[in-house]
Amino acid sequence: MASASQIIFNTQLRLFIFNRSANKYEAAGAGAPCGCVIVGGGTNYTLLIYDASKKHLCQALIRPSFKLTVQPNFYVSFSVDDKAFSVNLSSDDQLRRFCKHVMATAAHVARFSDSTMSDPVLQVTNDDGSAATVGSGDTCGVVYACWELSQQAANPPHTSIAAAPTADNDGEMVKIKAGNAADEPFEGLAAKLIGMRAKATYFFVTPSSDPNLPWKFAQVDLVKHKKKSKTSSSSSSSAADSSLQNFPEPAAVETVESPAPASATSAAEAVNAEEDPNRPRSGSLA
Repeated sequence: MASASQIIFNTQLRLFIFNRSANKYEAAGAGAPCGCVIVGGGTNYTLLIYDASKKHLCQALIRPSFKLTVQPNFYVSFSVDDKAFSVNLSSDDQLRRFCKHVMATAAHVARFSDSTMSDPVLQVTNDDGSAATVGSGDTCGVVYACWELSQQAANPPHTSIAAAPTADNDGEMVKIKAGNAADEPFEGLAAKLIGMRAKATYFFVTPSSDPNLPWKFAQVDLVKHKKKSKTSSSSSSSAADSSLQNFPEPAAVETVESPAPASATSAAEAVNAEEDPNRPRSGSLA
């Protein structure tokens, strides 16, 4: 039996639609505030945005591949098929509510359709790009809240994130080494820290390695960040070299030259986009 359709989230926002011919975003609904709801049931949910006359301006099926991008001044952009949209929320709190519900809904759909989310990490706060990026082994001071998502497809996703967090360390900061699962208070956190920026807030979804356990939705504030010390590794290497001097010379053995390891290359792409701080970003789109 199919789950009954219901509204699980609602808010007001302003909607902009990208005009490819003009290469810019243009206000929809005469620029007036629009209604926005997430409606559905089971594993089928739709993000619906409409004007004062109830005319549908955006109708997006929330799939595991649904991707949000947070921009300055409370804008969030996303694409639906070949159309690009940007919504403007009234405050940081409203922006977070919107992103949290969309991501939790996408996770719910992914969980019960045996799919993976294509973009399970979202940077909620913006930065100027100068903040340090977390690397493996770096020490991070984080404040977190974690919710267990429902294990029943019939339960709408908003019920899980509306409840109190299942883990939050009473709002106190905890120290974690990025990439070190032994330090993490819940599964997946240490690995997700790699690549995050200091002083930023993130939402992310992490599946459980045990299919019988629930997926998790988390909010993480990266409060402090300390790069992994290079002196510790170099001093360990020096100590090892020193200890080798105490051993007698080994007997001569026939050596076989090993092939040189294949070289690894990496590429980084920088994308620069001019933007009016009071409007959503425009420019070339994928």
